[in-house]
Amino acid sequence: VLLLLATQLAAVALLVAATPGSPLFSVEALAAAMFLGGSVGYLSQFVVVPYLVAGFENELVGAFWTGDAATSVIAALVAIVQRPAADPPTFGARAYHAGVGIPVVLASAAAFLYVERAGAGRLA
Repeated sequence: VLLLLATQLAAVALLVAATPGSPLFSVEALAAAMFLGGSVGYLSQFVVVPYLVAGFENELVGAFWTGDAATSVIAALVAIVQRPAADPPTFGARAYHAGVGIPVVLASAAAFLYVERAGAGRLA
């Protein structure tokens, strides 16, 4: 699970660093970041869900899905404020990924470490 979170953080960091003028600003870098991020999203269904269902109380599984949905809503709300189709948008992609992507991944990693170390909600 930590490997998935680290890969997601790397994808978000790549998107933040890929600004115009940097050597990372290319279609290839964008494709790599999107592939890494998308792969983690799809793999979480096969890694995280069985891990939660097998070892934790049902309430934590529900909390996981609630957090997953809430994260999507937050990203959509920030995109509405950003107005990416406007000329010019309220803020750029770098600010979007730095303000939403990195904090969400870091909060997810912190929550995972807390649950693992405290044994919160673990089945006996």
